[in-house]
Amino acid sequence: MDNNIHLVKARVGIYGNELADKVAKEATRKNSISFKRIPKSEEVQQLREQSIANWQNQSDHTTK
Repeated sequence: MDNNIHLVKARVGIYGNELADKVAKEATRKNSISFKRIPKSEEVQQLREQSIANWQNQSDHTTK
């Protein structure tokens, strides 16, 4: 086994990984593969919104 290989144990919550998983799962069910290209700016915006939502959730549930 190559010592330089690092496996990601939890891919959940990482937008790009979730999108790749979704496309791969669709590919196993279809003869042809299609996906929507998402502009980098849209990905950045989605990540920003997700980060703010996560921060707000943590802030709402902390006692400090």
